[in-house]
Amino acid sequence: MRKGGGPEKGHEWERETGRLLSLWLTNSERPDIFSRNVLSGGAFTLAEKAGKKSSRAPGDIIAAHPLAFRFLAAYSIECKHLRDIGLMRYLLDPRGLTPLGQIISLARRQARHIDVEYMVIAKQNHKDAMVFVSGLTGDRMLASLRRRGRREPLHPLHHWFHGRTVFAMRFRDMLSMIDPDLLLPRSNPYDRSLKD
Repeated sequence: MRKGGGPEKGHEWERETGRLLSLWLTNSERPDIFSRNVLSGGAFTLAEKAGKKSSRAPGDIIAAHPLAFRFLAAYSIECKHLRDIGLMRYLLDPRGLTPLGQIISLARRQARHIDVEYMVIAKQNHKDAMVFVSGLTGDRMLASLRRRGRREPLHPLHHWFHGRTVFAMRFRDMLSMIDPDLLLPRSNPYDRSLKD
């Protein structure tokens, strides 16, 4: 890739992630219910650094259609495309000081700020994309697999990190094996707002 092409690569990955998540959530019917967040969540991050509240959403993906609202009422999605995500360094550093650790920590903190779970979808050059989620969401993913009758362990398709606080899976495996409805909590704030 040409020098200085990193932002374009990142923006393209955000668009592609939105397309893939859209197809996943709609049973391959619609590729356009998610889109890139304006400034890639930068407005939220800037407000947070200044100690102010922001009406903007964190993360890199926003709803472009009401079908996406329910999922984004439960998850904030951060996308990264890097030359090297440093998976081995992250594995060996439970303090989270590596670049990947800092990306996950920021996504977790910002998601907590709006009372949702985080989802980091990280792509390394020439490697499969990985999705990183909290241990709670990891448990939901494994429960979804059990509901589909997959009883065998998924090694090496999934991994736990740092005392089972972070769960990782290949992004393509999540899209093909996990039922998105089973990732949503039973009680959802968006569902409540529809009844009010």
